Amino acid sequence: MVKRVEGPPKRLGPIIEQLSQLNLEDMLQETPSEQAVHAWLKSLLAKGQEGPTETALQSVPLEPAAALALQRCGQAALYFRVDASEDTSNDTVERRCMKRFKNVLEARVTDLCTMDLLVPGICTGLRAAFAGIYPGEIETFVAQRGHVTGWHTDFQHNFTFQLRGSKRWRFKQGPVKNNVRALTPHFLTKANFEQQMKLHVTCDPSQPDFKPPESFFADAEVVDVTAGDLLYHPAGIWHHVEVTGDTESISINVSISCASWADLVAWQEDEHLLWPKNI
Repeated sequence: MVKRVEGPPKRLGPIIEQLSQLNLEDMLQETPSEQAVHAWLKSLLAKGQEGPTETALQSVPLEPAAALALQRCGQAALYFRVDASEDTSNDTVERRCMKRFKNVLEARVTDLCTMDLLVPGICTGLRAAFAGIYPGEIETFVAQRGHVTGWHTDFQHNFTFQLRGSKRWRFKQGPVKNNVRALTPHFLTKANFEQQMKLHVTCDPSQPDFKPPESFFADAEVVDVTAGDLLYHPAGIWHHVEVTGDTESISINVSISCASWADLVAWQEDEHLLWPKNI
């Protein structure tokens, strides 16, 4: 189920303030140093090859300065992590628990900034948090007017906060309801495709092609969002995004990875190995 919540731009003021008033140069400088900025570029077609109406995107990791130059000349959309001091999506379980315990001891929980509260708040509301572990991350997406991200799927639940500009989203549920890998441009690797393809064939053996034909999307649900809006879409749903309006689009995505049955089994095995019954 896709859900859009309308609202005035000013309600997202605290987020915009923390993101350097949406000054892109400052935002790129503040992104975590270990994370590259992904520039989404249109792929070049081979000589004499006839391409589809929408050119495929290729994700290229770049340094902030190079990414900013490409974005300013209208050659790339940018995708990068937000600088949130308490983001623990890449930490080990031990480090996550220790950070959470440290916050409680220092009574800093109420002092966390707005961005720090987004992932924990949404995870808690969805009952996806466990022992102070919040399985999520925050990314920023910046694109010029007319940019199109073609049909793709994500494995995480997505909450998009539209901070500037407007977009038109299109949605259509395919046969795979719970993706194990994302197939966005910066995750479109052979390994991810192979794993997702196996899952797709298992769910619908009669359709050997992973991506449905264009005719499948003819009756897709259309949702328009503008600055101040919040949009939710579940993991696994096919979606297509176009930047509309006269200004660039800036949004943040809060991506939540809810636990799967595989995670539950793995946790149970870990508990059995670490805490034998006969001790």
